[in-house]
Amino acid sequence: MLKNLTVAKGIKEMEITGGFVAPIARLHSFFAHARFMHYHGEGCARLAAGQSVLGALSDEPTPPFWLLNLALFGRPGKSLGKLEPLIVDNVATQSLLVKFVATELSSWQTMATQCGVLITGNLAFLAVPSVIKAINDNNATQTRFLPTGGQTLKGGPPPGTHETWSLAQIFSAISTTFLLVSILVNFVLREMYNGDARDKMAEMIDLHHGQRANRGLIFRNLECLALLHSIPMAFMIWG
Repeated sequence: MLKNLTVAKGIKEMEITGGFVAPIARLHSFFAHARFMHYHGEGCARLAAGQSVLGALSDEPTPPFWLLNLALFGRPGKSLGKLEPLIVDNVATQSLLVKFVATELSSWQTMATQCGVLITGNLAFLAVPSVIKAINDNNATQTRFLPTGGQTLKGGPPPGTHETWSLAQIFSAISTTFLLVSILVNFVLREMYNGDARDKMAEMIDLHHGQRANRGLIFRNLECLALLHSIPMAFMIWG
């Protein structure tokens, strides 16, 4: 670079016209670009965070991951796309990790609040007097056959029988279950990434490296971690 600057300075002192300066400048830019591209002896320059210069390619998703990606509204695939650029060619980018953790924590906090509102609505629906009365009326008026004698019993279900819920009440209970699982996994993830991202950088890198080395029979690489990251949003949607 110093040699190129010396030549350029000599050209300026010789007062060469612009017609000669342009080709020389272009030639120097070619040399400078080549040195920039191969400065570290790599095949190409890492011009963007998350770009591989070693030709590393992501494996095709496993069939179970592909099926779960469809069932969970594509959230696992989106989470996998966020996780893969964080560590590329065994190089971790601190700025990407810090931004990723901050974004995820904010999103999980918002989802936890929304799940709480939905659970409150479900419980309020089940606690409505008319809903409770409907459950009691169904159990009080239905006819049950006794195991012996073929006789019937009215006025309430006999011992060993179950209460009858309407379809809306069953769906409300299933919705509450999905939302509770979403909140539970939400708390687990927030505990994993809680604290200053810069202080926990080594722990996060170890976690991601361990998941990348995962060669399980069902899931590979970061697929398990991507599924875990996708559960809060996907289960909230189902709920």
